[in-house]
Amino acid sequence: MMSILDVLQAEGVTVNHVHYTTLIKGFVQAGLVQHAVLMLEQMRNQPTLRPDLVTYSTVVKGFAELGDVDTALGWLNKLTQEGVMLDSTFFNIILSACTKCSVPPARVKETLARLLSLGFKPVPGTLSILVKAFVRSCSWSEALQLVKDAKLQFDIQPEQRLYMQLAKAFREASQSEWLLKTCTAFFEDAKSRGENVPGTMLRKMRWYCQTSGVGEAYSRIVAVET
Repeated sequence: MMSILDVLQAEGVTVNHVHYTTLIKGFVQAGLVQHAVLMLEQMRNQPTLRPDLVTYSTVVKGFAELGDVDTALGWLNKLTQEGVMLDSTFFNIILSACTKCSVPPARVKETLARLLSLGFKPVPGTLSILVKAFVRSCSWSEALQLVKDAKLQFDIQPEQRLYMQLAKAFREASQSEWLLKTCTAFFEDAKSRGENVPGTMLRKMRWYCQTSGVGEAYSRIVAVET
């Protein structure tokens, strides 16, 4: 790890922020997250260099990709104590750690609550991450309820594609009952907002239901809700 910087310095290159960040990113992409941490700590010890949020986010993303929620939260606490200004992208990276393995829904909600307590303002992409987390742990009810309550809980109007994401997940998990519940919620939401459902989405939703053995039930839902 040190030899790379030594070579640069031997060639007369003044090692700067870009060099460190590039090396850190390379270690993370190679799955060598602990090496990235060591490089980050070395960078933090340089009197003329200071890691920025992109650098920190890169390291934390490495732990998130491993599903290491605890370590990701540890970095969150550390940076918060040091007064580093965090943004929604960083918070979403932390939350994405819950999508890499089966994390109990209570733990997902606890993680979200911690982020909210620090001023995190969820964005539409946050909902998609949460849906993935709940689906990963087979928490079907929590996944659908999240989408249905998004406007009330986060003041975010769920996008139609979010319902499609959930419907696809239920089809892949052979959860036809929850698939139909998602279809119903989807059409009810669209009707309440006076929105038309694009033909491509209608066809895809119908295909999800037909290939799940509930095509007739889907047709009845469409007849009532549209």
